[in-house]
Amino acid sequence: MAVAEPRVATHRGARILIPLGLVVYLLAVVAVQAIGRVQFNDAVALLLVPALGWLAIQYPAALLVLTVAVPPGLLLGAPRVTIGPLTLLVAGSLAAFIVMRGVLTRGLVATAAPIAVLVAGAFTLFNSIRPGPHSAAVEFRRVMLYYLVLVVLAYAVGRTGRLKLSHLGTALLVTAGITGIIFLVQLGFQPWNYAGRPSDLEPGGLFYRTHFGYMMALGFSVAFARWVSREPGQARILDMALLAFFSVLVTFSFARGAWVVAVVLIAAAPLRTGRKGLWFLLPVLALVATGVPLIQERLFSDLTGGLQRSLESGDFATGRWGLWQVMLDRAAAGLPWGNGYGYVWNLRPEALFGPGGSFTTAGNPFVYVHNDFLYWTLELGVLGLLAMIAFWAQLVAALGRIAAAARRISGETAFVGGVFLTMFVASMVDNGLFIRPVAERFFIVAGVVLALAHRVDEATPDETVSA
Repeated sequence: MAVAEPRVATHRGARILIPLGLVVYLLAVVAVQAIGRVQFNDAVALLLVPALGWLAIQYPAALLVLTVAVPPGLLLGAPRVTIGPLTLLVAGSLAAFIVMRGVLTRGLVATAAPIAVLVAGAFTLFNSIRPGPHSAAVEFRRVMLYYLVLVVLAYAVGRTGRLKLSHLGTALLVTAGITGIIFLVQLGFQPWNYAGRPSDLEPGGLFYRTHFGYMMALGFSVAFARWVSREPGQARILDMALLAFFSVLVTFSFARGAWVVAVVLIAAAPLRTGRKGLWFLLPVLALVATGVPLIQERLFSDLTGGLQRSLESGDFATGRWGLWQVMLDRAAAGLPWGNGYGYVWNLRPEALFGPGGSFTTAGNPFVYVHNDFLYWTLELGVLGLLAMIAFWAQLVAALGRIAAAARRISGETAFVGGVFLTMFVASMVDNGLFIRPVAERFFIVAGVVLALAHRVDEATPDETVSA
């Protein structure tokens, strides 16, 4: 059931004065840049302010679709597009939306509560942090606030029916596709070269191999869902081309988390759709995994190298399992209230793993927990863990209600499971909340899914809910 999105009522005089004011503002910015009073990047940012402000107020759905569609590199590489201005832009759009509607959207508070608990805890239960990591901890706290306003705005606008999952699916294809093209251009169209230099490249502003892999997993999720959802014999050439493109990029991302997402989706497809012919994809995957030496090495390196040595020596400092063992002990010691926000940021590698031990990257002394649930348990104790579980429980329940009402939902929504799976894998074995290009897209999709579930609950049995 679609509800028209409210717009700001404009007076006749305002329809003349606003464009005139924008023209004067544009000329003023161009003039001050021409005389050298502001730098070019600052001038571009100043020119974008009124345009984005107008978009945020009049068309919040378009703002969110744009946030998903713009490749991460364009935002992460822009010197003035920091997390603070982005948060203010989204928060301003949310405030304008609520004012225009006159009331809070039903269900909005419940949607926001789990992430709001984490943000509130990060602001109020602050632990003392060494000067070096302090700025990083404060920045991540700001990022969590950004996620909060994103999911709330996506939910609020999604309740009107103007922000649809089908729109977000297309936007995900755009952002992942352009990022993948940048990656190929940087490599001279030789993806296998990436295996030997995982940190030298910045594919679309994604500075780590795993980050890039998860972005490609998002694109693969949408492309695979579109291909599978077609009736046999109806798959379009574009669907197959997109699926082939993202299959190659996921494979040569050499990110095992992205591979897990692809394998689970492929294995679930015949069970979900009843198309038994899709089972043939699994032996194809096995042939690729065992036939390409670089993939084989990446898949089994822990079994044949680090993990085996760790088991033999009893020293687990080189793998995630050993890291989690150390962190679980510290989490248990801090229960029930946790160690305070910032505790993890203070941990030194040598204190955790002994002299010479490490689980960090060059120039970054922070020891990532590689599990978002464990991270928040360390920081906020039971409160942090329950907040994470509550948020994911909301999503699972929403997906269940949507699946039960699938016959009343129109639109391409099958990709949602892949988006959630990508983020869940990243949260369980990586640092999902720290991978901003993936997390911000996940929270927008999550907000719309929660909104769609409530719209389905409110629809009559004979109504079709546009997704």
